[in-house]
Amino acid sequence: MNKILLFTTLTIAVASCQKYEPSEPVSADKLKKATITGTVYADLDRTNADLEFAPEGTTLLFQTNYSNLISTATGEYVARAVVGANGHYSVEFPVADAGNLQVKITGNEFVYDVQKNSGTETKILELTNQNITVYPELSYVKNLTYADKETIATTDNWKDGSIEFTLRYPDSIGRTAFVPIGTLIRLTYNNVDSKTTYVETQVQASGKVKFTIKAPSVIDDGKVVTISSTAQLPYRSTVAGAEVTEERIFKINPAITATLYGDAQITLTNQTMVGPY
Repeated sequence: MNKILLFTTLTIAVASCQKYEPSEPVSADKLKKATITGTVYADLDRTNADLEFAPEGTTLLFQTNYSNLISTATGEYVARAVVGANGHYSVEFPVADAGNLQVKITGNEFVYDVQKNSGTETKILELTNQNITVYPELSYVKNLTYADKETIATTDNWKDGSIEFTLRYPDSIGRTAFVPIGTLIRLTYNNVDSKTTYVETQVQASGKVKFTIKAPSVIDDGKVVTISSTAQLPYRSTVAGAEVTEERIFKINPAITATLYGDAQITLTNQTMVGPY
């Protein structure tokens, strides 16, 4: 009796163990395939209206939930295609017999020095999520276009540009004078990282103010700058019949707004500070 009972228990244990171990791994290799081909484009030369081919070697990813292929499988099924010469790619993707499979297409980002009229601009380009519906044993053409994701901050193509003007202020009732030499004037602008930056310069003889900073060229729309100042300047007035000079506050108000261009000089009309305050 004991032998029979032991044998029966062992048989149950072995059967139980084999029940949960598949004889071969889950695979989509045996499924029928759909073929997807196409050309991948990107705007790499902004001096013309045409699109160029995406760089050779760029990787494309084709994805679907594995359960769309094999009901018991989990995770993502991913197929890869590499962009070849002339932007061409081709990939085979497994499809269950029922077909009507939606495949998500993405691409690896790439960095490229995009050509512009003023030189080059370094950009990150991306392929945003796209989809295609496929059936087994059919072929499809899907052209893809990369778009700008962001510009990598650089001033490599910026050149020195300058802006100058003459600055006066009302130094007494009814008359104006040049702002004194050494008075600080501030210029504010957004730098290549879009962060607010400022530089200061001192007024020169005869009220001359001049700023020189790096800026994009005219064809790239230049750089908008704002010029401002609050300063204590000598002001003459008459008190009890006697002339008195005292320090009073004057401002560039409203602030001067202008566009500065690389490799160019902008001369503004004469400017006058407001005050005294």
